[in-house]
Amino acid sequence: MQSIAGVAPSGTVSLTETFVGGVGVGQGVLTFRGQKHPFKLIGTVIGPGSLSRVEVAGDVYKLNNLPDFPGPYAQGTGPVGLETGTISNLWLQNKAGVIMHLKGTSSGVTLSLGRDEIVIEMSQ
Repeated sequence: MQSIAGVAPSGTVSLTETFVGGVGVGQGVLTFRGQKHPFKLIGTVIGPGSLSRVEVAGDVYKLNNLPDFPGPYAQGTGPVGLETGTISNLWLQNKAGVIMHLKGTSSGVTLSLGRDEIVIEMSQ
């Protein structure tokens, strides 16, 4: 949060992801410079597994060029244990320094060690 203090969002993103057994697949849309860019994603919950669905949307920060958006994103440490359907509040960052702040809902049950990762690939 502190790394984006006073920084205006570069765009917005929405995504839906379904997890089964600790691996998730999904899709989303990045809105950047007035253009919509669809993408696919694969995610993991570090831990033994899950059966859940996540629907989130939010702002993208520090995105200067579209090629900086795809790739792996990670969330820092979170709570360890059993997560049940709740409100999601995710902060994800990639190696290019792009930050996504996503809020939404999740349903189902996830046994997590407190770290989420996703890999984004732009759709053709």
